[in-house]
Amino acid sequence: MLNNDVKIAGWGFRVIAGYSIQMSGAVPYQPQPEWPPSYQASAARPDPRWPIELWYWSAEVVTFRQNRSALITNSPLAAGLFYGARAAGNVSARRHAKQLAEPQWRLAGTGQVILDARGLALDGSWGGHMRVEYSEVPSWRHDQDALQITVIDYYPLMLRTHAADDLVGWFGRLSEGKLWQELAVQTWQPAPQVPIIGWEQRDRRFTCAVPAGWEPLTDRAYLADAAKDAANNRQRLLFMLRRTGFHVAADFNQLADQEILRNLGTDPGAFERGALRLAGLKAQNSNGVVVSRPVVVLMDSERATMLDTSMTFPHIRVRLRELFVGRRGQWFMFGYTAADPVDPQALFDRFAAEFQTMIATWQWRF
Repeated sequence: MLNNDVKIAGWGFRVIAGYSIQMSGAVPYQPQPEWPPSYQASAARPDPRWPIELWYWSAEVVTFRQNRSALITNSPLAAGLFYGARAAGNVSARRHAKQLAEPQWRLAGTGQVILDARGLALDGSWGGHMRVEYSEVPSWRHDQDALQITVIDYYPLMLRTHAADDLVGWFGRLSEGKLWQELAVQTWQPAPQVPIIGWEQRDRRFTCAVPAGWEPLTDRAYLADAAKDAANNRQRLLFMLRRTGFHVAADFNQLADQEILRNLGTDPGAFERGALRLAGLKAQNSNGVVVSRPVVVLMDSERATMLDTSMTFPHIRVRLRELFVGRRGQWFMFGYTAADPVDPQALFDRFAAEFQTMIATWQWRF
């Protein structure tokens, strides 16, 4: 069951399972593309598809269907688990392959590829449906009668077709601005215009400043519901803060799924490498957009992966900022959320410096 519940404390509405909502308001806002820029296919080829031979670069035979299963989820934790497991399997396979023979191009089979705004969908004799997002591709090139792409945590792929020039041209246009990149690293400073009234110390493992205008959420019934929803997303709610008088909140959570934690323990860089794809999955399943490229924010020297997305539901739009960070085997998610019936961006921007001050003053205690 998909679950991406959003709660803003004390405002009389709840988003349930990412699909239903209880609130009176205006006609639902229709989201417009924000980032990355969309590309409208020309009328000459409204459904870009090509017959291909699919080749992969490896020293051993690979069953693609087992390693490239489609993942549909609203939870970046589930996505992290899936892609972490896939990456671990591929690393193991590559290590084993090096002991067998030198790598070479191997034919996986014949079929077709369809390009869309987010990536490539491949279907054919190699065993079923396979999908590669542009956000998983750090580089590509045109090689005579083929398009060659490198894929993060996977095998290099080659798509051979008699219409290679056409395929490469469309791939270049549709993927522009959407390819995988190393995440930029930011170090936030407390905003000088934000007064600090105290320190959040309810969890003994960390502390941060509490800006003026923020207060603890203490509604027990609401917190109980929020805790249940966090559990559905494989997290444990620690506590929440709310911005008095506004539809703005900060929530503090700990990742609770042991299998996810084991995978992240083996490959702690999985969130960073998969951040753009994870953000895209969240936005896609919430009728929202990826507002900006993910970045790394230093939280008292630890690297936090930050996702900036939006969600659209009947009568309400939500703007989210989520930071995923690991510390000595434990992983956390700290979120900042603003909601508005029409457009939450102005509200989000108004108090973003206050959330920045919380993160900039972060201190780990373990």
